Amino acid sequence: MKMKSKAIAGAIAIGLTGLLSTPTFAATNYKFEKIATIKLGGPAGHGDLLSLDPANHRMFIAMHDHGVSVVDTQTNKLIKYIPDVPNPNGSAIDGHDLYVAAADGAGAGKVNAIVVIDTNTLKEVARINTKGTSPDWVGVNPATHTLYVASDDSNWDEIYDVSDPTKPVYKAGINLYPSKPVSGPDVATLVPNANTIYQADDADVLKINTTTGEVEKHFDTSVKIGKHGGTKASYFDAKNKRLWVATTNHPDPGVLVLTPDLGLIKTLPESGGVDDAQADPGLGLLYLYSTSSKGFDVYDTNSMTHLTHVSTGEGNTHTGMVDPATHLVYAFNGGGKGIDPTLLVYKPVKE
Repeated sequence: MKMKSKAIAGAIAIGLTGLLSTPTFAATNYKFEKIATIKLGGPAGHGDLLSLDPANHRMFIAMHDHGVSVVDTQTNKLIKYIPDVPNPNGSAIDGHDLYVAAADGAGAGKVNAIVVIDTNTLKEVARINTKGTSPDWVGVNPATHTLYVASDDSNWDEIYDVSDPTKPVYKAGINLYPSKPVSGPDVATLVPNANTIYQADDADVLKINTTTGEVEKHFDTSVKIGKHGGTKASYFDAKNKRLWVATTNHPDPGVLVLTPDLGLIKTLPESGGVDDAQADPGLGLLYLYSTSSKGFDVYDTNSMTHLTHVSTGEGNTHTGMVDPATHLVYAFNGGGKGIDPTLLVYKPVKE
């Protein structure tokens, strides 16, 4: 399924008509108090995605150029900086194992691999070269110990069996759409119990069946494709059965709310081009992190409304994380020009 601008306009009308028959939710207003600044290890600059290990109360942050910082979410202090991960991108946790994409890109001697780190000992236990170059997003199904890796340069998602984390086994690849992208795949959302991956690629969001390895549907957001892509991170709201898809080239079309089958329900504004999306299902809040807006937008996922924009004052705030146990919001601050990279911690307070 591929919709252009006129089709989107029609879908908005249909989606809004359908909403009239559904219960409405009043949005709760929040203010966000900064309660901590965590100094991170590694070089300053544009880092990448974060992962949360709730069992060990640890957070893993992909740093600029190389290395992963590890933060204790109980004390909000740096535990360790793991240096030997070149150009880290996405990561995912399965039990006591962290899988990190090391993405040097194409070229002789470049490292393109999945690095496996024990989340208890914080030591590397395995490293396997990916089939494609520039591995980006990483997702894992803990029920089947299946790892999915998006390859930016090769335009596919790779599948690995990680039943034995010390010996990941490549199983297959899923070819993505479009076949000849301008920018290629970006951050995806894995919904294990639906056997589905929602994959961003150029201006499209794809619905992938993980059982068959096929792209079942694709939706064209009509966002302008820049050097950093078009569609970006997404979030599947299991409670309301809605998919939120962020876009990076501000201001149009903003963040889109879709049905599980990629039907358009609503669009909402973004304060800037978005890179990352994280959610707190307990509070019904979605956070979209943006480099250009120097902060993050906050949305109520029940009422589908934009609540506020929280400014961090830092242009490298393009990724973050939420701890659903404490409801604390973490925003990456890459630093630069003599400023150390940090992780900013915010507490949502009802107004």
